[in-house]
Amino acid sequence: MTGFGFNVSGFGSFPSRGSPNFVEATGGTVTTSGNYKFHTFTSSGTFQITAVGDDNTLDYVIIAGGGGGGGSSSSIGGGGGGAGGYLQGTVTGEETSYSLVIGAGGGNASGINNGNNGNNSTGLGLTSVGGGGGGGGFYGSSIPSGSRPTTGGSGGGGAGNSGQNENSLTSLSRGANGTSGQGNRGNDKPGEGSDDAAGGGGGAGGGGASSINGGAGSSSGNASGGTARAGGGGGGYRGSNNGGTGSAGGGKGGGNGNGGAPTAGSGNTGGGGGGGFNNGDSAAGGSGIIIIRYLYQ
Repeated sequence: MTGFGFNVSGFGSFPSRGSPNFVEATGGTVTTSGNYKFHTFTSSGTFQITAVGDDNTLDYVIIAGGGGGGGSSSSIGGGGGGAGGYLQGTVTGEETSYSLVIGAGGGNASGINNGNNGNNSTGLGLTSVGGGGGGGGFYGSSIPSGSRPTTGGSGGGGAGNSGQNENSLTSLSRGANGTSGQGNRGNDKPGEGSDDAAGGGGGAGGGGASSINGGAGSSSGNASGGTARAGGGGGGYRGSNNGGTGSAGGGKGGGNGNGGAPTAGSGNTGGGGGGGFNNGDSAAGGSGIIIIRYLYQ
């Protein structure tokens, strides 16, 4: 170049843009898989982004605590606890601190009482709703209000019932509703001929059937790592019969045919607790979990 310009021929080519920057963050238990980091929170804590990059996408799974199973009276089975709400998706991260709360599972119940709802999990500006409690098994025609299954992330399972309610589906024996976008309705107690059997709790992947087994869980979302969680607890059944099976962290319902006492939802799965049997207590729901994933290289 002549005149007042500059001769750039001797300067070589201009440097190319460097490699993209990535999110840098702390908090929880950190693991890697391929080009991604996963931050797993099994108890409440802080997720802090210390640097943002060209791609600030955060994938998340937020699961609330599962509901407790319903108690049992007069040998009638209690409903299984509903799974904690299951939220998955993506948000854009910012260079800030995020307070994360992991919901505890709902407590168990005795007698005709329904199980306790699980506690909410919160983080990234989102709230996952605790699972509903299973219905309390009851014999008779006058249903106490404290024995009905309760709504939640996924709803509690309907209780077994006999007496004047035999072979009917009442507000006691129908599963409770779940929260839209987070879970499903609890299962109704099984039909005619099994009135003492209770319905399983709803799960993130299924519910609303006539079944003693817990509703299916879910492995949806990139942050799940392909692991299914948030399954419903199984319903209880009297005598030597089999209690319902739990799903994806949900506990089994009580029944001597498959081991007797109900079992609790597994920790950090949001699984519902198993329903009681033979005048026995139910089992508690499992605690929730939050997992966050992002590109780091």
